[in-house]
Amino acid sequence: MSKEFERKFVLKEWPEAIHFSKRISIRQGYLAIDGHNEVRIREAGHVYMFTVKSLEMQGREEVDITIDRNRFHQLWSMTDHRRIRKVRHIANVEAHIIELDEFLDQHEGLRIVEVEFPDESAAAAFEPYEWLGKEVTHDPAFKNRNLALSLESPAV
Repeated sequence: MSKEFERKFVLKEWPEAIHFSKRISIRQGYLAIDGHNEVRIREAGHVYMFTVKSLEMQGREEVDITIDRNRFHQLWSMTDHRRIRKVRHIANVEAHIIELDEFLDQHEGLRIVEVEFPDESAAAAFEPYEWLGKEVTHDPAFKNRNLALSLESPAV
């Protein structure tokens, strides 16, 4: 089990000088969401994952289990009306891994940037870049699980 620390921002404007090292098409669906945990499946490129996450806002416990394509497709039908599609762009900016998620379908045009950190103190000490825009780390409307349940993007 790993713990992840990240801060999320609605992208204001991506700087032309920063180039992406990777681009991944992602679709994910939620099998279960309750007050404490979420269970999801994800196709990211040719990688298929079954994931259980705690619902804490910043430092979350996460268990990832690799599954095969057939198992993913067996479970996919159980996620109807609880899905998102996005394209993830990854870049290194200074000492940070930056993930820009461009959402598709009902959230077309929504662009959220996640900045990952090794621990909670590094996340707290981070001074956001001007181009990041509004921070939504603690806004539940911008959590992927809630976007998957929503027909509209949240107001920025």
